[in-house]
Amino acid sequence: MTLDGRVAIVTGAGGGIGGAISRTLARNGADVVVADVADERLADLVNDVQALGRRALSRRVDVTVPSEMDSLVAAAVAEFGRLDIMVNNAGLGHVRVLLEMTEDEWDRVFAVNVKGVLFGIQAAAREMIRQGTGGRIINMSSVAGKGGRPLLAAYAASKAAVINLTQSSALAFAPHKITVNSICPGVIDTPMGPGTLAKMTALADAGKAPPDHARVPSAPLGDVGQPEDVAEVALFLAGDGSAYLTGQTINVCGGRKMD
Repeated sequence: MTLDGRVAIVTGAGGGIGGAISRTLARNGADVVVADVADERLADLVNDVQALGRRALSRRVDVTVPSEMDSLVAAAVAEFGRLDIMVNNAGLGHVRVLLEMTEDEWDRVFAVNVKGVLFGIQAAAREMIRQGTGGRIINMSSVAGKGGRPLLAAYAASKAAVINLTQSSALAFAPHKITVNSICPGVIDTPMGPGTLAKMTALADAGKAPPDHARVPSAPLGDVGQPEDVAEVALFLAGDGSAYLTGQTINVCGGRKMD
């Protein structure tokens, strides 16, 4: 697969999955704008993209601020001339006993995980429609968004919202040849993955939750995936091979979830 001549934005690029997606897109020919609220994590990633022979640009961005997402897209276009691929990867994990959930915690999770995706979709779609050549929008959901999780209520609900938002956006932008799909990772070898499981186990061990609330079913292909497993699916969704695929959600979880 080749993405030669295409320009991508990846939010949350400073994390394990975002970094892997950025490198994989670059390895396959794309120039990449890497964005993160913690921009100090982006310098090495820019070097990696450039070492692969592609152009790179880094930007600090708060995905919860619409004007910052608009500015991010404008910066990509100003630097590279166009935008073809938008990966709304930035996300916030959250472990909390449901009865102890605060309004501020709930609002923060939804601000990053749902509003951040919405603003990324809007900013990218406006530019892609203006260009008139279609595009690819890829949203990061989670298998947690496909079922109830007592210790992940805000996170799971926010990721379910991303799936639905993906479907609505796919319908809205299909006339413009813009595809919108989402990826649902399972437990991936990043600080958010095993770290979340450890927090859930600690709550169960402390008697704050039943043990089964902290238990995650085993996966036929192995309980923990790698960031590159997610990145390869993002590559497929970014390329020509997915031209007739929109409004879909692809699980990357080793078979833990099969619907």
